[in-house]
Amino acid sequence: MSEFTFTKGSWAVNPVNAQVDAFDGASPLPVCQLLWPTDIRSEEETFANAILIAAAPDLYEALSDIVGTYEALSSKGIVIPMHLDDDIRIARQILAAARGES
Repeated sequence: MSEFTFTKGSWAVNPVNAQVDAFDGASPLPVCQLLWPTDIRSEEETFANAILIAAAPDLYEALSDIVGTYEALSSKGIVIPMHLDDDIRIARQILAAARGES
């Protein structure tokens, strides 16, 4: 898997500024500014989008760990249920997309 960098630290929603901030020290570092609610996007939807964006680094790491565990077990000859092959293929595609590779 390719290595890539994104803003380090834990990400959290800053509801005052409608943005996602990273915390890797004392001061928050803005990561993503969200559009304010409009006629087609409610405040609840905007906040839900922010929560999902803030969770992205943890989701990426968890999915990467799952794929890594699968690959480690497979390389040791441990039989993995075949129905997981498609899930792992999809997980690899998602990770590649998150790295901007697809």
